[in-house]
Amino acid sequence: MRSWFAMLALAFTTAFTRACASTPSPDAVVRRLPPPGAAIVIVEPDVKLALLAVNARKTAKPDWSATARDHIALHARTKVAGRKRQALALSRSGASAKARQVLLLHDALRASVRTAETGDPAPAAMRHDREWRLGVGARSLAAGGAAPQALIITCDGDFTSALRAVFVVGAAAAGVLAPTGLTRASASPLDLDSGDIVLKNSIVASPEARRRWLAHCRTAPSVIARRTFLFTAFAAAAGASMRDPAPGVYRVGDDSIVQIDHVWSDFTRSGARKLRLLSQNGPTLDRLYLVGGLKPGEGLTNRPRGAGVVKSDSTAEDLHAFIVVSVDALGFTTSVLSNHRPAPLAAADGWRVDIATATSDGLALSGAEPYAQKADRLSAILCLVKTEQYFADGWHLVEAIMASATLD
Repeated sequence: MRSWFAMLALAFTTAFTRACASTPSPDAVVRRLPPPGAAIVIVEPDVKLALLAVNARKTAKPDWSATARDHIALHARTKVAGRKRQALALSRSGASAKARQVLLLHDALRASVRTAETGDPAPAAMRHDREWRLGVGARSLAAGGAAPQALIITCDGDFTSALRAVFVVGAAAAGVLAPTGLTRASASPLDLDSGDIVLKNSIVASPEARRRWLAHCRTAPSVIARRTFLFTAFAAAAGASMRDPAPGVYRVGDDSIVQIDHVWSDFTRSGARKLRLLSQNGPTLDRLYLVGGLKPGEGLTNRPRGAGVVKSDSTAEDLHAFIVVSVDALGFTTSVLSNHRPAPLAAADGWRVDIATATSDGLALSGAEPYAQKADRLSAILCLVKTEQYFADGWHLVEAIMASATLD
């Protein structure tokens, strides 16, 4: 574990040193740097450590995590003071509701950044060298102060138990490679006025391979280890197809056609025909579900049940319940539908509803869904976007797709 602390120290030191550099490279975009004497908000590090058992199950170690969190926070404050800046601590539990949303957004954005950097190739709408922002809500992290920047540190690690080590050695002798743990650390200086991530410095290390990369959100293309086994948990679990649609006519199932005028990335489960999942910034930040021609007995998930199943004689109340159950089944919680009103979809009589929901950890999403049932086949366009920052930024693209829909 001592080497893990050293790894984190390297991540933080490099991030802070480069962010405070006085001589940027000629091709770099000039950053707004905190002057000597300025305050920098040190957000309480988010640390999660676990023990990897012999059966590969992970057991959370909160005492380890607490110790590591204290050490990392102390190192961060010491480094900031050594650079003649003032360190201001921000507790995650004591942060305002707005600040907590921004921190949750940062976690979601971090997963999208990882997808953009480790995808080979990267999703079409998520270039390696694109800028990443948390938006003007980042100012809430200043907690009423005048700090120009904040530092967000996140890290996690899986450490191999003694029995697991024995198993791994035995497996290796038989020619089988078994995982022996992975440690990750990242440090992101954040401009609190613009919401820009000034620099992202990440380190990934494992006994099998050690990788280190720097991804500059506002400079030249990332220096990154392209052969990495990291990917977003969503894409790995869903078996994302990554068939990125080009602008133009896009068919969903047998019944629905939409016009796409911008580049999107496709994160649809392999084998899905009547449902496509597109995204501009990665599915941890925004999701556009295109549903084409669900028959009675089908749903948005592989094994729909109860109200999540399309009925041949659905009433408006049935369709309302179908949406609530379907959104929850897609992995969201506390879904609230409002402003349910008649609205045509592709010239067919239909409905439109506004949606407010959240992830399991509380990150708020906003969205809408127009839908229509024609000849017992249900078609819909469901869009869910992180309320903080991303909802306002790209909603016009979604409205254009909704307006372009046609039904066969």
